[in-house]
Amino acid sequence: MGSSSSKLCCCKSSKKKESPSKEHQEFPQELAALHGDGDLLGNISEQLQKSEAALHRRHVEELQEIREEHKTELTRLKEDLCSIHSAEKKQLQQIHAEDVERLKQELQKKEAAQSESRIEELKASHSEYVKILREECEAAIAGLVKLHKQEQKSLTESFTKTMTCLQERIEDLTAQVNTFQKKTKKIEDAILRRDLSKDSQDSHPPNLFWEQELESLRFVVEMKNERIHQLDKEVLQMKNLIEINNILEEKVKILQQENEDLKVRLSNQQEFARQLSKEHEDLQQTLEKEAMAKERLCQEKDELVWKLQNGNVLPTVETSWKPLHSESLDLSLR
Repeated sequence: MGSSSSKLCCCKSSKKKESPSKEHQEFPQELAALHGDGDLLGNISEQLQKSEAALHRRHVEELQEIREEHKTELTRLKEDLCSIHSAEKKQLQQIHAEDVERLKQELQKKEAAQSESRIEELKASHSEYVKILREECEAAIAGLVKLHKQEQKSLTESFTKTMTCLQERIEDLTAQVNTFQKKTKKIEDAILRRDLSKDSQDSHPPNLFWEQELESLRFVVEMKNERIHQLDKEVLQMKNLIEINNILEEKVKILQQENEDLKVRLSNQQEFARQLSKEHEDLQQTLEKEAMAKERLCQEKDELVWKLQNGNVLPTVETSWKPLHSESLDLSLR
């Protein structure tokens, strides 16, 4: 276009010098040349528009290809990260499981050792307690049996001596009573004869002999009465001794019953000791179950914490890739 304008200027300057007829003759030619230049400019503008549209389409296609490549690369990187994360997660879970199993075995061994030592201590204390109870019961039973035998022997000897003495006294008193009865009968016969003689001889005074005999008989009767009273006291004492003997026999029966009760108590103590041992075993089993449950709960807690921690990893990875994705899109658009 610059060349054409310069040509026009040159033409105008030359045309001024030429004659008007010549200018009139060359004007249509210049007008045709200008029309040709306008058509050329239109063609050039149309070609430029087509080229610009082609460039725009090409730019859009390249941008779409870049976006697809970026998306593919992003997907591939995400898959690679997920696979790496899964592998690391499996490895960490395996290490964690091995550590948990190792700690579990160590804890079980430690608890088993403590439980065995505790059981041995309880068994030893229980055996010692049962031994002490058995010795105390045996000593108490032996003391009661010995005391019972001594009291029984003493009571038997005392009873035998008392019975022998009483038997002798009874025989003596029986003989004295018989003699006294004979003498009384003689006195009664003499009194009866005296009364008969008195009836026959009212005028005669009583005989001095019979009066003396009567006085002596009265004295003997008083002595016998005192003796009988004393014997009554002795018989009462014997009854008291018999009652005491019966009481002692009752005490012996009570001691025998207490002996039986002590044996029953010893048996009950042994049964109670066996029950305590069984309860201890049950408590030990319960303790082991609680320890296992506690360990399982701790393991579940660790797993939950681990899952929570691992659950927060993927979102952070995705969010970290979002700014990168937006920046890449911006760069591609630019």
